[in-house]
Amino acid sequence: MAHPHLIIHSETGFTRAYGQWMAEELGVEVQELSSCKSISYGQGDVVIIGAPVHGSELAEAKRIRRLAAQAADAGAKVVVFATGITPPSEHNTALVRSNSGLADERLSFYYLPGGFDPNRLTQVSKSLIFLYRMMMRRQRGRDEELAVLLDRTSHTCDFADRSCIGPLVIEVRSALAA
Repeated sequence: MAHPHLIIHSETGFTRAYGQWMAEELGVEVQELSSCKSISYGQGDVVIIGAPVHGSELAEAKRIRRLAAQAADAGAKVVVFATGITPPSEHNTALVRSNSGLADERLSFYYLPGGFDPNRLTQVSKSLIFLYRMMMRRQRGRDEELAVLLDRTSHTCDFADRSCIGPLVIEVRSALAA
């Protein structure tokens, strides 16, 4: 019998919110990526892995790649989702997927709108955001996406939306029913 596995890495709560919404929809428990040392996956299982985006790459990308490959090699369907402050678009989805080393065609990839809460960041992350904002301000001919990033990193914002999980949940349910 196929089993769903929902594994997340969340730092400020936006990925966790999506994970909890998916858990409610699919009737599964959320597992923390840090506690997933060795999990047995079987043929027909569905493994959902979610993490936030840092600089156009998934946080914990190396660990996620290893886990996704292990699950796919065991015959499980793998679905990865990223949460970020840049607007979800084909370009951003492809960029994060590529930069995270998740080009494997056996897995599905979703980019979901997250948020920004500087109060939940570590001091190191706050410093990196400060430097990133300085670099963005200096770029000539800033494009619209850069302006959005500057705005969104200047204050607390939450773009997480439960309705965004719909296509992912449909794909998981379909894979489990197959």
